[in-house]
Amino acid sequence: MVAAPRTLRRRHRDPRPLVRRHPPAQQALDDFAPTGDVLELAAGTGWWTERLTNRARHVTAVDANTETLDLNRARDHHGDITFVQADIFTWTPPPAAYDVVFFSYWLSHVPAEHLDAFWHHVATALRPTGRVFLLDSYREARLDQDRQQRILSDGRAFHIVKRYWQPDELSALPGWHLTPTITTHRQVIYAHGAPAR
Repeated sequence: MVAAPRTLRRRHRDPRPLVRRHPPAQQALDDFAPTGDVLELAAGTGWWTERLTNRARHVTAVDANTETLDLNRARDHHGDITFVQADIFTWTPPPAAYDVVFFSYWLSHVPAEHLDAFWHHVATALRPTGRVFLLDSYREARLDQDRQQRILSDGRAFHIVKRYWQPDELSALPGWHLTPTITTHRQVIYAHGAPAR
């Protein structure tokens, strides 16, 4: 069983067709206005990194995969970015260093045994007035044992963690005040909020 993030094949996929089908997710991020110092977890190839730099003073883009981070770095970003190659499950962000923590298509891959520590790291990374924005794939029912098979381009198959979060689960997340929304076509869920203070 693989508890790691997306496979290379999935992480190299261009998310633009998905976003074009669901513009409310991108509009919601624009309305959220991720300004100041932004931490992007599981930054991948940089499609969202590019959008974050439109408003942020500085973006710290963290990803475990060297290849995808190199693709991100090679993009024509216009903002101030620091790239960090690190395992998000073991990397500890500096405390109270960020105004926003952002992650896309990542929370669904976090195993249950890592959730408390993950959310603790997110809360610790935020400044007192800090906020969080997340988006992920959505379906109306969770998978059996939150597992899904993924097949690489070379034919190898892996079973990975894939938890389809439901709005009531996000809004009831202990220690957080999150407002979840499902897009019109019901394929993307996004949420924004802050730690309970």
